[in-house]
Amino acid sequence: MKKLEMIASWKGIDIDQSLPVFEGLKKGLGATGTFYNTSKYFEVSFLFLVSENLKSQPLEYRENLLNDASDLKKFAEDIRKFVGKRVQMQHILLHLLMPKKFERIASWGHKDKIIKAYSYLILDNSITDSDKNYS
Repeated sequence: MKKLEMIASWKGIDIDQSLPVFEGLKKGLGATGTFYNTSKYFEVSFLFLVSENLKSQPLEYRENLLNDASDLKKFAEDIRKFVGKRVQMQHILLHLLMPKKFERIASWGHKDKIIKAYSYLILDNSITDSDKNYS
């Protein structure tokens, strides 16, 4: 939370830690790895671009986007492609916004390992999106 406050302070933004959205940060969400720690510029850039892009959209668009897991993922993926790195913040943000739709995994490599380890349980060959809720 201290790093988030520091970054917000650069723009003179005060963060109200009592807001429910910050509750998850108090308990911890997992651990990031070396890439996250050495590529913070790209991770923070991703968050900034998501925020700026959302703010520039009409309210109805934002409400629809934040209530549709598929559209939200595409939105985040498009911004991640613009950033140019496989930022872990994409997975973190999607989980924070829709924890019932996106699992608590930040690492691209961990997601791939889990999918590979349990791929024998996936009987539907048409599934190509590891984040899509098929239940």
